[in-house]
Amino acid sequence: EQNIVTLGEGMTPILPLNKLADKFGFSDLLMKDESFNPTGSFKARGLSVAVSKAKELGISHCVIPTAGNAGGALSAYAAKAGISATVVMPSHNILMSPVETFSSYNSDRPSSRRRDLFR
Repeated sequence: EQNIVTLGEGMTPILPLNKLADKFGFSDLLMKDESFNPTGSFKARGLSVAVSKAKELGISHCVIPTAGNAGGALSAYAAKAGISATVVMPSHNILMSPVETFSSYNSDRPSSRRRDLFR
């Protein structure tokens, strides 16, 4: 337990998506909202475990390739553990926000406001 590195991840809510359920004719539609994790993504769960194991093994530096969320999570958990980190990110990812990326692939973004999804 002395090597566990946590920022309070987990126990994220499961929320009903009533508007989307109605729109697509589902009787019930639920979403696990991982944005409530400390780093805003499900990546917090895995990186908490990885950095905890690195700390247990005495590893002093971690490296991760990322398009964004994994790098953010590693940075946060490594900082908490006192371990240095290197985040390798393709240069083309830096130029586009997630919204721009979604749009470039014509992804459906029903709402960016949580309250609109759950009504």
